[in-house]
Amino acid sequence: MKVAILGYGKMGKEIEKIILKRKYKILLKTNSKSEIDINELKKCDLAFEFTNPKNAFSNIQLCLNNKVSVVSGTTGWKIREKTIQKICEKNKVSFLHGSNFSTGINLIKNIIPEINLFTKDNHDFSISIKEKHHKYKIDSPSGTAINLKDSLKNKKIKIESERNSTKEIGFHEIIIKSKEETIRIQHQANKRHLFALGAVKYGEKIKHKTGYFNLDLKKIF
Repeated sequence: MKVAILGYGKMGKEIEKIILKRKYKILLKTNSKSEIDINELKKCDLAFEFTNPKNAFSNIQLCLNNKVSVVSGTTGWKIREKTIQKICEKNKVSFLHGSNFSTGINLIKNIIPEINLFTKDNHDFSISIKEKHHKYKIDSPSGTAINLKDSLKNKKIKIESERNSTKEIGFHEIIIKSKEETIRIQHQANKRHLFALGAVKYGEKIKHKTGYFNLDLKKIF
C-alpha cells in the first residue's frame, strides 16, 4: 500500500512508525509549512489527514478528487458530508472520519443504544460527560465528547472539559446518576500510539470500499 501523511505532527509521526512496520510505502508527508505534491499524491492508495480545522476540508477534497481514499481524524471543522459522499461515489473512493480511533471508545459507542433504552423513560437519571486533554488541544469540548453527547438521546447533557495538563492524552467519562446510584463509563488513553494504530487498521479496511464512513464498527468490519 502506498500512503500519504497529511499532517506530520505527533499523530502523523505515530502513524509513520506503524506504516513502516507494516512495510507500506510513504510517498508523501506534509506539515503546516509544506504544500501537497499532486504528482506524488496521485500515486497513493490512502491518505491519513490529521491537520487542522482550517485546512481539513480542502485537503480531503483534493485527495478524493485525485481518487485517493482518506482517513481523517481532524476535529473542529464542519464536515460537508453530502459533498464528500458525492465525490466518493463519483470517483469510487472512500472517506472515513473519526474523532477518536481507539477501539475502546468505539466499543462504548456501541453500547450507547442500551443506555438510551435504559434512560428513555427513566427520568430519575441525569447524564453528564467529562473529558480531559492536554492544554495544547485546540478544540474544547473534544470531538469525541460532542460525538458521545450527540449519540445519547438526552438534550440536557452537559460536557465538562479540562485543559490543565501537559501530558493528558485523552480521558472521557459518561456519568449516569440518580439519587440511589451512579454509573460511570470511562475511557483513558495511555499512549498516542493507540489512536494511530486504530487509524491504520480502519484505513486498511476501507481503502477498497466506496463511500462515506463514520466509525461504525459493524459497517467497517
